[in-house]
Amino acid sequence: MAHQISLPSQLPWLPNAACFAPLPNDFDFDARCEPPPFIRHLQIPDVVRHRLNVVAEKHNLASVAQTRICQYDRHSNTALDVGPPLMAYYDYCNGDEEIEEMVTASEEYILQVGPLPTFVRSIVQKERFRRRNEEQAAKELRKKKKDRTSAPMEHYWVPDPTIVPDKFGHIKSPIPQVYLQSVCAGIVPDIHFWTEGKLDLVLSKRHHLITKELTLGAESDAEEVTVVDLSEMHKKWGTDEDWTCITAMGYAQVLQNLLTAVKKLVDAPAHPAAHDLESHIEYICSLPHFEESYPYWYSWERETRNKILSLGISFSFLEWEISLCVPLEKYRSDKYDSCLVSTLAKRPASPHSSIDSRPSKCSRPSKYSRPSKFPGPSSTPRIPRR
Repeated sequence: MAHQISLPSQLPWLPNAACFAPLPNDFDFDARCEPPPFIRHLQIPDVVRHRLNVVAEKHNLASVAQTRICQYDRHSNTALDVGPPLMAYYDYCNGDEEIEEMVTASEEYILQVGPLPTFVRSIVQKERFRRRNEEQAAKELRKKKKDRTSAPMEHYWVPDPTIVPDKFGHIKSPIPQVYLQSVCAGIVPDIHFWTEGKLDLVLSKRHHLITKELTLGAESDAEEVTVVDLSEMHKKWGTDEDWTCITAMGYAQVLQNLLTAVKKLVDAPAHPAAHDLESHIEYICSLPHFEESYPYWYSWERETRNKILSLGISFSFLEWEISLCVPLEKYRSDKYDSCLVSTLAKRPASPHSSIDSRPSKCSRPSKYSRPSKFPGPSSTPRIPRR
């Protein structure tokens, strides 16, 4: 009688993992969840490509879910197998163009060429959402700018009751926002644009000011701001190239208004631009004979002020003194000449300046007349003859 050998029960075979249970401890579950490379096939129509990718995506999702269950429960159930191998997706050869077409297309077109795989629809929906947010933000920005620039004609600026008037009872006008935006963009309005009358006019009747849109910043964060159109406003209000655009009395006030605008654009008054401009204005306003010498140094002051705002040059008391030597010397010379001419014009005429200063015949003294108290030929006494 033959001896029968009892064999142990065979371990279960795991077809997807291609090994007997249980799975080894070093089994790479992450590699089983990585899809194979895309298949590039140019001859497949878009409709067929979408449907094949939908089938592959459904198969891959189920396979990955089975692999993860096997990974976390394999110790309690050793007979668990991983998911089947993942299927490859068909590549979109013209990726950007096809995605752009689906982003701009309607839902009816998507249904005609679909159904789309989940990862493609997710890309399309995110791009649509991003563009919709950008359009909404741009629309709100345009609306704010329109509300700010198109003020009604009947609107007038009401002074803030908390503002204290000066010693003359005048309330200083605030700086218009369009002026601040212009200075920030490097477009400084002419000096006579900063008078109290012009500021009140811009604040109360905005249509008197001609503006334009200017793009600032890089392309990624570009921003459009409203600034003063100087080329058109020069035709309307003139330029400040000549000192006659504003009087000397109003010149100091408009310089202070410009300084106030520059200080509003910086984080602190100690900013170099505001500090140098303030020192420059204090120096100019302290010049001797400010009103009389105003026409002589106006051109130099205008050029220097523009350099401070545009080029950022620093204030230097010594350089300012040397630069003003010529215009102030010209002023003193002209003043001396005018005083000399005025003095000569007021001097009385000399009695010997006439053509014939000899006394007339009737005015000659006789030989019997008394000698005058002033000696002279007519007053000398005659000596009698013996």
